[in-house]
Amino acid sequence: HDSLPDRPGEGSRPGRLIIVRPAKSSWAGDAVDHDRPLSRRGRRDARALGAHLAARPPVPDRALVSDAVRCRQTWQLATEAGATAGEVMFSTTVYEASATDLLGQVCASPSSVSNLLLLGHNSSVVDLVRLLAAHTGQPDLWHRIDQKFPTSAVATLAVPAPWSAVAPGSAELLAYGVPRG
Repeated sequence: HDSLPDRPGEGSRPGRLIIVRPAKSSWAGDAVDHDRPLSRRGRRDARALGAHLAARPPVPDRALVSDAVRCRQTWQLATEAGATAGEVMFSTTVYEASATDLLGQVCASPSSVSNLLLLGHNSSVVDLVRLLAAHTGQPDLWHRIDQKFPTSAVATLAVPAPWSAVAPGSAELLAYGVPRG
């Protein structure tokens, strides 16, 4: 289990950035992409994601979640299965953000946040993992990420403090998993 002391200001130990892709959405019906709900499998996987997050400290101080229906549902079911965060923010800007846009949102996190969970969409989430950790360390995990960053995938990165210091190549990949229900 990863655990990390609090991030009491600039220059302290690194924090954690937990990057999550939502569970599988349904393509049934004619909903626009933003409004697609989770599929039956997605609902099972979202619960497995919640159990996965609950079993792996640290608890995020903040969860920044896309406001897309499948992301909101993923977070709701994950919390029902044990995932928690100090604060949850549903964001309209995560939905169509590029990896660079997401990096800007990460860098804007307040210093009171030591550990941040970002629940967003592909390809920007996997692009962000690659941008920040630049394929350093954990070759077996990078091989899996390079093969696929599927729905419900979770990558945990160690990032420098303060958040404004998070930059391309500044992070280290610590863990990667794909919880399934």
